[in-house]
Amino acid sequence: MSARTSNFLDNKSVRIFFFFLTLVLGVIYFVQITTVSSRGIELRNLSKKQSSLASETHRIELFIAEESSAQKLQKRVSELGLVTAGKVEYIKADGNSVAMK
Repeated sequence: MSARTSNFLDNKSVRIFFFFLTLVLGVIYFVQITTVSSRGIELRNLSKKQSSLASETHRIELFIAEESSAQKLQKRVSELGLVTAGKVEYIKADGNSVAMK
C-alpha cells in the first residue's frame, strides 16, 4: 500500500463515514426484510381466507341445488297449500295476450 492510501484509511472522518454508511444500509436492509416478511404473512392470510370463502361458496351452491330440487319444490308446494293450475286458455284482447282460467 502506498502512503497516501494508508493515510486515507487512517483518517478518522473516513472511518466514521463508512461506519454510518454501514449503519444506514443495515437499517434499510432491516426495513426491507421486515416489509417483505409482513407482506408474506398478509399474503398467506389472504390465501387462507380465499380458500375458506371458496369452500363456503361451494357449500352454499350445494344448498341451493338441494333446495331447488324437484322433490323439495313439490314438498314446499304441498306445505303452502298450492294447487296445480288446470288447463290455461289464452285469449287475445286488443292485440295483447291474456291468460284466463
